[in-house]
Amino acid sequence: MAGGKLRACLRCGAYYTTTGLAQKYCPDCRLAVRAQQSSAYYQKQKAALAKDITREASLRLLARVADWAGISYGALMAKSPDARAELIRQYQEEKGEIP
Repeated sequence: MAGGKLRACLRCGAYYTTTGLAQKYCPDCRLAVRAQQSSAYYQKQKAALAKDITREASLRLLARVADWAGISYGALMAKSPDARAELIRQYQEEKGEIP
């Protein structure tokens, strides 16, 4: 048997002979679809990394504030959000950091 089934491309509608069971796009569209999917994946990973970096920076700030205040991180987190914000503000004022 030479070749596979005759299918219509999901992107352009052109008919082509498949070379595999999961093939959805014609050879002309395959590269464009792959580039689009790769770009979307890259953007998703970039956003996830930025989110992780932000979380880590926040955690580091809280750990530094707790160390500066002479309390444990757990004790800092047990404080009310207002008291915690006040300690962070005092720490940033003393260290000259911009909030």
